[in-house]
Amino acid sequence: MSLLEPLRARPGASFTCHRDGLCCTDLHAWGPLDEVEAATLGSIDERVVLLHDGSWVIGKNAEGRCLFSSPEGCRLHAMLGPKGKPKTCQQFPFILVATPTGGRLATEHRCPCRTMGEREPVTPERGRASCDTAFVDRLIASTVALDDDEEVDMATWETIEAPYLRGEATIDEPPLSGGDWAALGRTLLEEPPTTAYERCLRAFGAALLGEPIPPLGETWTEAFDRAEARSAPQDPEAMLTDYLLDQIWSLDWAFHGSWRQARLELSTRREVARRLARALGGRPDRAMAEAISIVEMGSLSDDYTAFVATL
Repeated sequence: MSLLEPLRARPGASFTCHRDGLCCTDLHAWGPLDEVEAATLGSIDERVVLLHDGSWVIGKNAEGRCLFSSPEGCRLHAMLGPKGKPKTCQQFPFILVATPTGGRLATEHRCPCRTMGEREPVTPERGRASCDTAFVDRLIASTVALDDDEEVDMATWETIEAPYLRGEATIDEPPLSGGDWAALGRTLLEEPPTTAYERCLRAFGAALLGEPIPPLGETWTEAFDRAEARSAPQDPEAMLTDYLLDQIWSLDWAFHGSWRQARLELSTRREVARRLARALGGRPDRAMAEAISIVEMGSLSDDYTAFVATL
């Protein structure tokens, strides 16, 4: 039996692509591509496919955008249709998690299309339509760790997780506890401000330290300007809760440590997002959407995941 069946989505999660464009900037790696995708895209534009760390990916232009990005949208989408784009583009922002009790459809929050405005509910049917279910992003083979010396099977974990997903329990650990978060902040601030991704890491580091937020760049501002213009105001704290619940549901924490460590670091993500939103200013929901994207990018860095393992 497939570890993706039955495939479930977290109630309350929603997403609609409004072409805000942030996922077409160098915040994201456009790949890896398989050999067929690499050959197809390379035949359209020989500059596009680059060999990077042993993987084929799409290159970027001088502005840090995908070479197939244009003011009218994705050129690949226009030429080849939605199924002509690389699988990673078709799937974003969905994540497939396989477990012994079935599959989970989670989402990434690195784009305002996931966090702002009117959005359609995330459903298993949408996940199957967008994702190649022959491959999974994460696999829980048997157990998850509650602490350094205690593991539970997935059925038991789901009873522990359920009150959080229903809003009956909250993470109440003190933020910025359990380790030297200031040292992590200083490390992230050392990133060169070359790409949008690196600028996000610098902003995350500055928020950890309580310092002014460095500039995030023109492409970042343009994407959130579009999102703000198309969206009615919403509750920033509800947006933040939605993000944190998705982090629990995605089980990403289980690959980097225990539930004890996850509670410590998720409480810090919440505090950092609030700091960023206050510092960014402007319309509160837009500021929170930017803050969530920054926090998610920061939490994906090698420095962050290595730090969490020490908590």
